[in-house]
Amino acid sequence: MLIVKNDNTGVAAAIEELERTYNIKLPDVYRRFLLKYNGGETLKTSVKESGKRTKEEIRCFYSINGEDNSFVQLSETGSLEEYLDRDLLPIAEDDYGNSFLLNLAKNSYGEVMFYDHEKQKTKAFSKSFTEFVSNAKSEIFRVSSIEERVARRLARGEEVTDELIEIWQEEIDSLKGIGEQEEVILD
Repeated sequence: MLIVKNDNTGVAAAIEELERTYNIKLPDVYRRFLLKYNGGETLKTSVKESGKRTKEEIRCFYSINGEDNSFVQLSETGSLEEYLDRDLLPIAEDDYGNSFLLNLAKNSYGEVMFYDHEKQKTKAFSKSFTEFVSNAKSEIFRVSSIEERVARRLARGEEVTDELIEIWQEEIDSLKGIGEQEEVILD
């Protein structure tokens, strides 16, 4: 799986604070993942459900600290506490508002669950965070330049308008802040 990791400054202290505040203990492998990557964007990534052909998309993993897609943000909306009351920790999400959850309950500690927000149902998804990551596959994400897009359309005999070029430029500009993808390696 490829990830565009977040800044990991202050992650160790933030993990300790999260565990102390909510009286939880994160699985070691997930703790190491946070320390190394602090969550991040997982562009063009899907994950296969354990023992099934079912796949779900992963848009991002939550960071322990930060402004967007973080436990801080989840806490501000109250949803972090709602999950933790059921011994579940949201760790990632897809493009449709569904969540991947780390099970913190004693009898299924460390399993990854999938929460479908439309059906309001949670189901087992992976036996562990390690299995979850190993079942996730990414495509290399690359933004095509306007010149490349124009050439492709012209090669297909399609028209290129100023409006289309403007739309492409907006998309390219919105993706400029995305950093370099790297392979997730769990120690």
